[in-house]
Amino acid sequence: MSQDGASDLLGPSLADLPPQPSMFRTVDLLREVERVRDARKCLRIDPKLPPESATAGDAKPPSEWEGVPRTVGLPSVCMYTFYDAEDGLTSSTFSPDLTLMAAGFEESYVQLWSLKGEPLQSLESDFNLSAIRDRKSLNKHRLPYSGTSRKLIGHTAPVYQVSFDPVGGSGSSPRHLLSCSADGTARLWSLDTYAALVAYRGHQYPVWDVSWGPIGTYFATASADRTARLWSAERIHPLRIYAGHLSDVDCVRFHPNSLYLATGSSDRSCRLWDVQRGACVRLFVGHQSPVSCVRISSDGRYLASASGGSTIAGLGQPRSARADAFSISLWDLASGRRIKKMWGHSAPIHEMDFSADGAVLVSGSEDATVRCWDVRTAQQEPSASDADASADCVATYFTKNTPVYDVHFSPRNLCLAAGVYSGSS
Repeated sequence: MSQDGASDLLGPSLADLPPQPSMFRTVDLLREVERVRDARKCLRIDPKLPPESATAGDAKPPSEWEGVPRTVGLPSVCMYTFYDAEDGLTSSTFSPDLTLMAAGFEESYVQLWSLKGEPLQSLESDFNLSAIRDRKSLNKHRLPYSGTSRKLIGHTAPVYQVSFDPVGGSGSSPRHLLSCSADGTARLWSLDTYAALVAYRGHQYPVWDVSWGPIGTYFATASADRTARLWSAERIHPLRIYAGHLSDVDCVRFHPNSLYLATGSSDRSCRLWDVQRGACVRLFVGHQSPVSCVRISSDGRYLASASGGSTIAGLGQPRSARADAFSISLWDLASGRRIKKMWGHSAPIHEMDFSADGAVLVSGSEDATVRCWDVRTAQQEPSASDADASADCVATYFTKNTPVYDVHFSPRNLCLAAGVYSGSS
């Protein structure tokens, strides 16, 4: 591809953007204000500096920084652990404002928790909207409830993934939740009434993954029928079908500009799709096993793909003696070439996320660790032949035998992780 073509991929015309509701003009303004606030309070992360360093430009030895507050270094990880759920939990996720957590279970339901310990009260389903004047009048229609968790029942088979809507950003609580299941459907749930609003049908086999687009109106699903599909929350039929993979499409994520969709498959490849035209614009090959997770950096330049196991948590896949059996590949989206391969996990990688500035990638694995990777160095760093991990692994956080199913960077660069305590050594 020419240089012009490469730049077009990362900086498309605004005319290509999917249509948005008129209300999104106000929402976009509010989200931009919140992004500025988050940027001012964002923790600075630099994988090249020791934790004791204070600023990126300082070259003083660590001993001279004792007692000085740290402002640059490796990320802090806040770990949430589920107990007595090792046989049922398949996925978990955090809301954008970090007030809610949702998890999918093999018993066909979704569970919600309030991370702030506040009761999850629901609205009445039959009140007159014209009578609502302000928040006080709306609160009169909330049903009394003192619990801090809710169970959402509607699927008829195991729930494999859940995703909060991103419309409110980090400044307000989400109002909707998506889930996908082995029953071949994706469902939209209201977080005001805690009831199912829509069941999206179209896939012929289990739906492995579901992901909201950055603007919130559109979402994508990945299925065992070898396709990914684009949906609008307002329509029950898919808008686009992306076909081309030779096996199950295991994972799907949107590009930050909403115009491209990345998919990972059991056919050991990743593809980048043009959302509007439905065409495959990039094909990433070279994985030695199924692709379990894909992520795109916030600046839209890099794609990270994890391979070496199932995308579904809790399947008890065996560990491997090979150090690089479960690896992460970093790809340049403009050229389509692989920049480097990072390895260190000894079991399937369930989730990954980039930091706000794209300098660090974190990954959570069945091996009960969270690892941080330096992705800023755009080349493969040499590693010792007997090393347990590649030189790009800058930190490893161990848990008490808790396989990590989800990792998530907040807008302020705090890393949150979640997993199920297995209880066995």
